[in-house]
Amino acid sequence: RNPETGELWGERPVTLSCGDDNGVEMEVSLSNMIAKYDGGDDEPYYEIKTPSVRQIIRNHFDCQDLTGARLSAPLPDPNNNDECTFFNLDLRFHFDEDMTSISQNADAAFSISPLSLALLEDSSWYLANFTAA
Repeated sequence: RNPETGELWGERPVTLSCGDDNGVEMEVSLSNMIAKYDGGDDEPYYEIKTPSVRQIIRNHFDCQDLTGARLSAPLPDPNNNDECTFFNLDLRFHFDEDMTSISQNADAAFSISPLSLALLEDSSWYLANFTAA
């Protein structure tokens, strides 16, 4: 649920294009927690835009104009080249975050980052204690 409105996040149909030259495009249901933006180089990008995630990102980068946590570009599924997937935060912005493709934080086994807590809290399944992050 959206903590600001109490409404379910829901889904919407979108067409994803993989970032390489294989030309894979597919229609998928994408959570309303994820926003699509057009980049300056005609490459779209996606962000998790929930309220707690947005505030954690703004605080982390000390920039109150940021809109969310950037996701990595859609890639061909390694098990099925006819599908595109993206499940990780973009390494360029969140290189040592738990939800990137190559998290190497030695403390990750013993802690959860504020960004991970924010995403869990915005899912409405958890109430996060950010002082313990």
